[in-house]
Amino acid sequence: MTEDLPIAADWRRHLPAGVRPYTESAPLAALFLGMSSGFPYAMIGATLTTRLAQDGIDKKTVTAFTLAFLVYNLKFLWAWVVDGVRLPLLGGLGQRVSWLLFTGTLVIAAVINLALVDPQADLIATVRAAILVGIAGATFDIVIDAYRIELLEPRQLGVGAGMSQYGWRIGSVAAGALALMLAARGGWALAYAACAAFALPAMVTALVEIAIYDVGMGFWAYLIGIFVGGVLYTRMGVQRSVMVSLVLMAVSNLSFAGLAAIGHSNLGMAGAIGFENFASGVGGVTVVAYFSALCDLRYTATQYALISAGASVIGRLVTGTSAGALIQAIGYVQFYLLTTLLALPGIVLFWLLLRRGDVREAG
Repeated sequence: MTEDLPIAADWRRHLPAGVRPYTESAPLAALFLGMSSGFPYAMIGATLTTRLAQDGIDKKTVTAFTLAFLVYNLKFLWAWVVDGVRLPLLGGLGQRVSWLLFTGTLVIAAVINLALVDPQADLIATVRAAILVGIAGATFDIVIDAYRIELLEPRQLGVGAGMSQYGWRIGSVAAGALALMLAARGGWALAYAACAAFALPAMVTALVEIAIYDVGMGFWAYLIGIFVGGVLYTRMGVQRSVMVSLVLMAVSNLSFAGLAAIGHSNLGMAGAIGFENFASGVGGVTVVAYFSALCDLRYTATQYALISAGASVIGRLVTGTSAGALIQAIGYVQFYLLTTLLALPGIVLFWLLLRRGDVREAG
């Protein structure tokens, strides 16, 4: 989550010392994560017991229902998947965020599925649906716990654990109470479907972090990079400005290797994302200007389309088909180190072109 701003620190000074840590952004995020973590358990606990009782079914006579709770105790068996497997499509959001969104969606789907089954018509289908909620909820727990631990600073671990427990209790009690209230008025299908929304606090918490650092920090860094790129091109000329841009873009990959090495760090993530977007902004101006200068004015449409497509097709093809497998095989640190090394031939090639005089200043 966001680093606590000086303005926020000012109003915190008026709070008792023991209360201040609970108002920091990371522990507050742990509260919302806990709320989402607690509600699936309520859906297969007292809430399901009440539903079965209303249908004349004694849950104690159906031992298969215990499997829905047992999976929470067995979640260590597949926890490694959350650490080691990069999700396709979502993986670019980061290991924890992508899994948080994925498992949150699974929980919502599983709870809605439980809402749609009829215990009186098909008790076995109800058992299966409850077990699916347990599996999805346990996996959601795995991701939330990992995300919370990485989100909190060491000094915040105690407060964060407390806020997480507060959230878990609030989420489970509130979801159970809401389900009973809605079931009395609109039926169990409506009750379970509405409670599925309790998965959203954790998902929103993850998306807020992305919005702040990737959209917020990245957006402004990119705009600054565009401005700097224009200044560099004007003052340094095409040769030196493009060389500086190539080096900056290569080093930006190295910054992500550093981030992966130190683990979850708000400042580190802000720095890596900010620098990468800044470098992209600078390169976007200087490299595009260089490509434009290469074009014959008689055939600008054809030539620029060919140059710009050729410059990106290999990178997009390679990363699109192999990035996920490479990350899974060698890890994020080695992957970003590899991308940094792969940028070096382009820098060396441009330097050789400069030495041969094949890159001329525009004018």
